[in-house]
Amino acid sequence: MTTAPVSKKAPLLHRLPIIREYRKSVGLQRWMLLIGLIITALILLMAIFAPLIAPYGYSQLRDDSGAFGARVAPNAEHWFGTTVGGYDVLSRFIWGSQTAVLVMIMAVVLSLFIGVLLGLVSGYIGGWLDRVLVVVADAIYAFPSLLLAIVMAIMISGGQSDMLGGILAAALSITVVFIPQYFRVTRAEVVRVKSEAFVESSKVIGASSGRIMFRHVLRNST
Repeated sequence: MTTAPVSKKAPLLHRLPIIREYRKSVGLQRWMLLIGLIITALILLMAIFAPLIAPYGYSQLRDDSGAFGARVAPNAEHWFGTTVGGYDVLSRFIWGSQTAVLVMIMAVVLSLFIGVLLGLVSGYIGGWLDRVLVVVADAIYAFPSLLLAIVMAIMISGGQSDMLGGILAAALSITVVFIPQYFRVTRAEVVRVKSEAFVESSKVIGASSGRIMFRHVLRNST
């Protein structure tokens, strides 16, 4: 008597999202993923250890020898030179990584949340609301992403803002650019899932639209 072979569950490390995708990738795709991971890791490390890596403070204009000076050429004290305002370029670059990471995290979280929510509502409800949201998403795609982000940042901040306001304006402007990507992917999957038999069964037993959307359709579209 023979028994069916028992499949072994992959180790937890191999089931992590990034590791799983790396193991599945091949050729150029694997190299692109690896390069992206390295760049991301370097930016994160730079942001975390900025106080230890940066030779000067983020707003420092002088040291013991005096003021840095404006537009100083790269030298032993200032590897990347100085700005028009007299700031050390290398130090500003390193400290700026913290702002970049914060903006990226806020933009990804906001665009993911809003894009998935709009895609869920659009794909499930359909009708005129779906047509309007699809047209708006296509219209956003028609604009160059960088130009649209700059225009949105100026509109949100009014051209003037403090540090926190500038970070929020940058994050929101990038969010507007990336919402359509999450929206279209989620909408396409929701349209497919809502035609499944379990959705019809939920409607028959009297489940509310909100419960069907978030408990059944969203979970099976994730």
